Amino acid sequence: MTTRQFTAFALVLLMPFGAAHPLTRPLASGVYWLYVTPALEATDAAALLLVLLSMMAPRQPARRRSGANAVQLLAALTALGALSVLHAWVPSLAVASTVRWAFAAAVCWALADAEMPIEQLVAVFLAGLALQSLVAILQVIRQGPLGLPGELAPFANWPGASTFALGSGRWLRGYGLTFHPNVLGGFLCVGLILSLPLLGSRVVQLVCGVMSVALLATFSRSAWIATALILPPTAILMWRRDPFARRGLAIAAVMVVAGLSAAGWTWRDSIKARIGMQAPPGAVTTSAPAAIIEHLKHDDRIALTAVALRVIADHPILGIGAGNSPLAEQRADVTPLYPHNVALMLAAEVGIAGGLLWVSLMGTAAWRLRHSRPTVWLVAGVGAFAALQIIALLDCYPWSLNAGRLLTVTVLAIIETAAVRARPG
Repeated sequence: MTTRQFTAFALVLLMPFGAAHPLTRPLASGVYWLYVTPALEATDAAALLLVLLSMMAPRQPARRRSGANAVQLLAALTALGALSVLHAWVPSLAVASTVRWAFAAAVCWALADAEMPIEQLVAVFLAGLALQSLVAILQVIRQGPLGLPGELAPFANWPGASTFALGSGRWLRGYGLTFHPNVLGGFLCVGLILSLPLLGSRVVQLVCGVMSVALLATFSRSAWIATALILPPTAILMWRRDPFARRGLAIAAVMVVAGLSAAGWTWRDSIKARIGMQAPPGAVTTSAPAAIIEHLKHDDRIALTAVALRVIADHPILGIGAGNSPLAEQRADVTPLYPHNVALMLAAEVGIAGGLLWVSLMGTAAWRLRHSRPTVWLVAGVGAFAALQIIALLDCYPWSLNAGRLLTVTVLAIIETAAVRARPG
């Protein structure tokens, strides 16, 4: 194992962790500190070392280099962020955000340039998610934190806890050691899809069963939707293309169904409340569809999207500055969060071109699949990125949070590496 490989393994192992240490005072007031404060995060040392090692490594022949398309799009997005500093509402926040964007692009380049052993990289990633899964499941069973180092889960009755109404009380969702249950849900969704080529291993089959229960425990609707839409067709495609993978896929499917059935029955009331079959407290409804409508009325996502669309209409070319979108929500008297749609968030921050670049990343992944031999890793990588794109239609963390950005660029690097392996010759 080379130093660069060891560093990459450390990066994917630490990637989901949400603990961060602020480096300065918040750059804007009235907004959650992590959104507006430069901070040191668990992955920073590994990410920086990986980039430096890649810069010092011997250059590969141009024919063998990978990652050009994805990295170029990420670099263009970073350039828009840098340009937005000149007209940002809070220039210092735009600088801090642009530096993070550039760092993510550099990590994507470093991982793709190194042509990491995908099998080992994903195995380490799954090992980390197995730990996150066990913690999340225990948090939901206990309905509170476990007292572990770096744990960010609060008790259900604490202000800011990620909960939802259940009867007369609140139900705590599973955090693991991440920043938020939605973030853990996204990681588990991607992990389940990337695990498909490794299901010949009994350990990975067991890990998939545990991760599926943990995904349920996050009560992340965006991750549920993305997994339901992408995982089955990806698994079916692999079933058809690789007869040797069929036994592992079948065993894993049985374990996943068994785990979800047991957990789903145990948490059935919570699941009904989360998907909107029970109306929020104080609402009077006569049917499940009416209850769902009541839930939508109480969902901040609609207000966040409305403000983002207004900002885009007022600043279509230049935006309001990288990382500045929570300030627009604040000025509109809406909860100061990022818009829960990455394309709209980027269009509001750095102009419509930023949103188009985000969408183009999916086009690049699809182009790789179309113009390369569709190996199992290429199929799994494109499937994982498609799931992230679905999540990005309903949430912001695939780009607004450092953990989400690193997950996004890691999946892109896996696609690029798999595409290079699939090239003839």
